[in-house]
Amino acid sequence: MVTVIIPTYKRAKYINRAINSVLRQTYQDFEIIVVDDNDEDSEDRKIMEEKMQKYKNNKKIIYVKHKKNKNGAAARNTGIRHAHGDYITFLDDDDFFISSRLEKLTNIMNKEREYDAIYTGVIICLNDKVNKIIPATQKGDLQKDLLMKNFEFGTGSNLFFRRKTLLDLKGFDETFIRHQDLEIMVRFFEKHKIYNLNEYLVIKCNDDRSNTVDVNKLLKVKEKYINEFEKYFSTKKEKEKFKKTQYLEVLYSSIKNKEYSTYRMVKKIVEKYGGISTKLNIKLFKMFILSFINIRPIKTNLIRNNLLKIIPNSIIKEINQLNETVNK
Repeated sequence: MVTVIIPTYKRAKYINRAINSVLRQTYQDFEIIVVDDNDEDSEDRKIMEEKMQKYKNNKKIIYVKHKKNKNGAAARNTGIRHAHGDYITFLDDDDFFISSRLEKLTNIMNKEREYDAIYTGVIICLNDKVNKIIPATQKGDLQKDLLMKNFEFGTGSNLFFRRKTLLDLKGFDETFIRHQDLEIMVRFFEKHKIYNLNEYLVIKCNDDRSNTVDVNKLLKVKEKYINEFEKYFSTKKEKEKFKKTQYLEVLYSSIKNKEYSTYRMVKKIVEKYGGISTKLNIKLFKMFILSFINIRPIKTNLIRNNLLKIIPNSIIKEINQLNETVNK
């Protein structure tokens, strides 16, 4: 059996799409655990309860409610405690699966016993339209690649574990308000390896609002992340490169969000950890220009047209079908 854990908070609008993408799986030996992380007396809780009424007679679906909002890591841990499956996967409430995902991943994990997790390619949609793809081309022990941002799995919805592995890891670190998925994977790679299936079976959904980042919160998260994980690097040079990689993400976000005071502060930190090359300066200059000139619609259309040539028509059809279920 596969347990699919869907943590949800303030996004009841998309919950039907997420659940329906699991119900239509070609592999039907699963349970769905929806963990409602809204405060029990909030309007969002009432909306979620109304949405979940349509599934009240479905024995495959377990609806668990927190009394108060905890965070995404806590919601995932609640799901793990209620799970019965030999495998556990996660699905963010605004993401969804392609129908063959559970069958293909279960078959592979049954055969590849030396691996304790698996991930696939991800399609990222912006405002319900294909915007980016992240292929799954690496496998094994990818801890250093993950820390240096040379490996990405795209979304927490792309993680498929053996249940015993998650229990050994003791679940997610609830002190991380962001990067919970990165945090658990760094610990995962201490003893385990991940397998890759280079097919696009997970759809990550963004909109203009979700693309907005609170830069100061991101800076605090990165500082916690660095403090937690710089111990995995043995030399000063490696540690500085790791820190620079993390702070660059904040630097880019500060430009996109026009947080110039944060930009100046973080730029000094980046200069401290290896400096800013001519190539990087040119990149930063281009980002500044683009933050004032909106060419995204043109760029997005060009990218989308190229991606539609790569992604199988059957997957595009599923994406469109499931997007139609958002408000049903």
